[in-house]
Amino acid sequence: MKRILILFLIGLFSMLLNNLNPVLGSSSTEKSRTADETSVFDHQDDDSDSADDVADDDDDDATEKADAEEGDKKEDAKDEGGDEAFALKTDSGFLYKDSDNKYYISSRQRMWIEARDRPVGKLKGVGVQKIEVKVDEGDYYEYIGEKTHKFSVGVEGEHPITFRVTDKLNNTGDPKTFQIVVDNTPPTEQVEYQVNSPGSYYTRERVVYVPKEHKIAIFATDTGAGVRKVSVSLNNGGFEDHKSGDTITLSREGLSLVKIKSTDNVLNESSEGVYNIHVDVNPPLIDITPKYALLDGDGRGVGGESDSGTPSKDSKKNGDNGGSG
Repeated sequence: MKRILILFLIGLFSMLLNNLNPVLGSSSTEKSRTADETSVFDHQDDDSDSADDVADDDDDDATEKADAEEGDKKEDAKDEGGDEAFALKTDSGFLYKDSDNKYYISSRQRMWIEARDRPVGKLKGVGVQKIEVKVDEGDYYEYIGEKTHKFSVGVEGEHPITFRVTDKLNNTGDPKTFQIVVDNTPPTEQVEYQVNSPGSYYTRERVVYVPKEHKIAIFATDTGAGVRKVSVSLNNGGFEDHKSGDTITLSREGLSLVKIKSTDNVLNESSEGVYNIHVDVNPPLIDITPKYALLDGDGRGVGGESDSGTPSKDSKKNGDNGGSG
């Protein structure tokens, strides 16, 4: 009886064990599937709201296998491409680039570099792990993530900024270089006076006398990034922006106060130049008083004062008569 009971219990245990095997197999498969999906999404950008990152609830094992293969292709494509998009930015949002692909900036502005994995076809990049930057021939500084810290260059002149980007698969791209020109010197201004009618100018301590409705030309020169604008204020009014070489008409008579300042393409601004300009429409009056007496044809005085050193004929006669008496 005891033996029959033992055999019955063994059979019952075997049945229970067979019923549990499918459940254990299903749990193992689900765990493996989750791991596969995680490995695929790790190779995608963080933009989980895009249509490419949304998983379909009805995906079956075949679709999951295709997704895994696509992830492998993505790694291969990144390995083959190894390319990234990048940008140089400033905290002012202003960066001047000339025709020689040189970037002008002042030491007051801070800059940084941002990088992104460039897509290869329809496949996204895996993400940027770090950016390394050096100035001139110095050492590389490492920054973790898709952008560097803000930095500036204090010495005027041209400086190469070299950087290289490494993605999350440890692929490092070729070094790239921005040619930076640091310009901390503001422009210098100049005023030229145009003659509208015959006349000349008298200048003393920036005081200029000019004829009526005179025009002045304003100029600014800059040896670095170039002139962006010239700002002019008339008689303590607001500043108005002009281009270098523009002319301004001074129409009112009397004193005009002209203030000028100029700004270059990296926002260096000159100090104000102040010009006092007099518009004079009245010709000068000439009054001549002779120092010596004027004589007529007979030698007689007709005006002015006699000079004691040059007596007239009448005075000579009187002098002779007085001498004989």
